Amino acid sequence: TQVVPLPPQAYKLAAFYPTQDLRRSHAWRDEAQMLQRALNSDSAALLGLLSNNGNEEVRANVANNPNTSADILEKLSQDKEWGVRQKVALNPSTSDEVREKLSQDRHSNVRGQVAASSDTPPWLLGQMTKWVIDQDPPPTGWVMTLIFVAKNPNTPTTVLRLLLNELGMKRLTSDVEEALYIVRTALEDRREEEARAA
Repeated sequence: TQVVPLPPQAYKLAAFYPTQDLRRSHAWRDEAQMLQRALNSDSAALLGLLSNNGNEEVRANVANNPNTSADILEKLSQDKEWGVRQKVALNPSTSDEVREKLSQDRHSNVRGQVAASSDTPPWLLGQMTKWVIDQDPPPTGWVMTLIFVAKNPNTPTTVLRLLLNELGMKRLTSDVEEALYIVRTALEDRREEEARAA
């Protein structure tokens, strides 16, 4: 029987699974299984190891795993790949401090996930809105980021009003018109909720 060499990560995993001879097993050569482990593991040691994997998808699954520790999420929030940072933004275990850093990420998809997340606190949605509005020139994808802020049920009414005023002063493009419509709808929904509660 010929033994096929495995990636270096597999040999490190042998320390965590001494009952399995990983050098003879092809289990870790199966990328799908590694991706599944990264997404579903509750082992801090295994998640720490997989967070250093060269495969972006493996690191993204570690970032998406709710069992991933705050330290690992902090490290992954600085990953060079935006897809990994985006998964950190989606993780309910991500701290507000890390979300705050990601709210000003250079990639619009990462900012959009922070803005859309129900785990993003109201104060951060307000801060994020002001940051996006104050940028000159506006960051790439700024309208979509503000649309996600407007759609988030945690966004305070004062922030929605600020959005309405600021978007109303922008040159009207189809994106800005769509954002204005969404902000107006969100404000109307809030008024109806307040009226029902009164």
